[in-house]
Amino acid sequence: MRATPASQSSFLFFVFFWSLISSPVSGFLLQHPFSRKHQSCSRCLSSPELGPLPGPAPGPPPEPSPPLPSKGIVTVLGPDGAQLRVIEAKPGSNLRKTLQASKIDVYDLMGKMTNCNGAGQCGTCVVKVTSPSWGLRSEYEADKILKGRKFGESEEYRLACQTTVERGEATVVVRPPKKGK
Repeated sequence: MRATPASQSSFLFFVFFWSLISSPVSGFLLQHPFSRKHQSCSRCLSSPELGPLPGPAPGPPPEPSPPLPSKGIVTVLGPDGAQLRVIEAKPGSNLRKTLQASKIDVYDLMGKMTNCNGAGQCGTCVVKVTSPSWGLRSEYEADKILKGRKFGESEEYRLACQTTVERGEATVVVRPPKKGK
């Protein structure tokens, strides 16, 4: 039976690989310096062939940062500033849907008749969001809000249908007072 070139190359690769892992130096390298149980091994640390171990330098562990709350805590105020409700919301959920699920009226009378059902087209679900941990409004939201010129230019004015609930606390004023009123 004659050996094919493919089987010869496989055999040569096997012989080469076996010679690498069976040599005393490579056997030591393959099993020793990268395992977790030997990170403080004096033989590894003093070995000139291996050099320093990869990873962070030994020392005290870093201070843990305070954990973020697992939920978004939304304090909802009415247009007059009276507290309506405090809601625990899932981070990543839509603010408009969260408010409506909690039976909070997002729209004024005209907005109830002309809203776009959360598509971000009408600009009638404007809320005022005050929170250090929630992201800023998008350029699209700013354009929709400023086009109507009914509200201030503050970054706090957002479209509820385009706002995502984040971790942490926020104060939301529904149906905020318009400029000049």
